[in-house]
Amino acid sequence: MPSVRGDDDGTVGYGVFGRSDSNKGVVGESDTGPGVAGYSNTNYGVSGESGNGPGVYGSSDSREGVFGRSDDNVAVFGESNNSYAPYGRTNLGAGVYGVSIYDCGVVASSSRTYALWVSGILSGYAALLEGRVNMIGHVYMYGPVSITGPLSKPGGSFKIDHPLDPANKYLSHSFVESPDMKNIYDGVVVLDDMGEAVIELPDWFGALNKDFRYQLTAIGAPGPNLYIAEEISDGVI
Repeated sequence: MPSVRGDDDGTVGYGVFGRSDSNKGVVGESDTGPGVAGYSNTNYGVSGESGNGPGVYGSSDSREGVFGRSDDNVAVFGESNNSYAPYGRTNLGAGVYGVSIYDCGVVASSSRTYALWVSGILSGYAALLEGRVNMIGHVYMYGPVSITGPLSKPGGSFKIDHPLDPANKYLSHSFVESPDMKNIYDGVVVLDDMGEAVIELPDWFGALNKDFRYQLTAIGAPGPNLYIAEEISDGVI
């Protein structure tokens, strides 16, 4: 049975309420179940306020320090004016851990500073992202992204809006390591009996690129008269 139990008929709002100016508002300990359990149909199940320490503090040797469950809203909600709203610290496991079946496990939002700040100590990862089931481990970031340290990756590509249909289509390109912004397109073609070949380019090529450069390499035999008969026009082709 709970050591402390509080019920509310809806007129007050809190089943159990604790407030402290310098220490914990409510302390609950249990050997087998939750130290503090709260339930409400219309308000917070457990609410804690503090002038100097944690509003709600949970500690556990083998399970969650603080556990929240909700069918259609936020399971654990924290609010702060000048510090961390939810704060988690651990020596071995996850400081803050979120799981969701149909939506985001952890959501962070900020109007002035970082929505989510992560820091790795020693040899640990600041952030480890993994996609499972039919996800591909994609990380979606809206807005500029700045990386001040080295970036290691097995491959590189980027997806941009299609220049002729940006609302409905994308273009996928690979990285080009260069001090200049450039795209490289290459291929192999066999000249016909007249010693000519026509290279067909996609319709978006001229809208995406400019200041074209050409490099021709003859294979199998010298090509002293090999040249570009007609250059690419600047603009949509």
